[in-house]
This record gives sequence, C-alpha cells and structure tokens, in this order.
Amino acid sequence: MNDDAAGVANNQFNQWLGADPFDGSVNLFWNDARNDPAHLSVHIFYARSTNGGLSFGKNVQVATAPTNETCCGAYLRDRYGDYEGVAAMDGSVHPIWTDRRAAMASLDEEIFTATITVK
Repeated sequence: MNDDAAGVANNQFNQWLGADPFDGSVNLFWNDARNDPAHLSVHIFYARSTNGGLSFGKNVQVATAPTNETCCGAYLRDRYGDYEGVAAMDGSVHPIWTDRRAAMASLDEEIFTATITVK
C-alpha cells in the first residue's frame, strides 16, 4: 500500500487497519521512515482503499512531527508501536499512536491522534 518509487528501500512498520462499517473503506496507518535518509526518524502515514484492499490511494503523512525511538533516552524495551490503533466510522478516521517528538522531549513517550475526514 505504500507509494514509494519502485526500488526505493524505506522502513515501513507497525501497521494498523480499520474498516469503516458504513462505507466499507479499508484504512491503513503505519510508521514510515521515508523522510529520513538515515531511517531513524519516522512519521505516521495513511492510505485508504475503497475497493476492498485491491488498490490504495495516495499516501498521506498524518504526524506533524517525526519521532526517533533510537535517541534521547528512549527506553527501547517499551514495545514501540504496541499500543497503537485506528478507528474508522462514517467517513471519519482516527489513528492513535505514541511518539517522542523532539518538540516535546520533556514529555517522553506520549499519545497522539488526528482526525481524517474522507467524506
């Protein structure tokens, strides 16, 4: 479902899926390192399918800031990505994820969300 150019190697991981019971869309979110040449910082990305997962639309960056789970005192055994998910209902999609964005480093790992309206 990612729309990286053919032959480009980026890290995409910790994917989540939410199906909207009203419109039948399949909504996917994942951590993606495409914006960092060193592949250490990731953003949350989103893609949507309206044909049962046969194809997906353009990838959309959801997180407004990157997170780097390899620096800044990160406790790597915290199961990065384990407590994340997505809910989709009637054209509104809500991913939930944790990150330790640099702008809020004093907060350590925190919960973030966004609302994507597809109607």
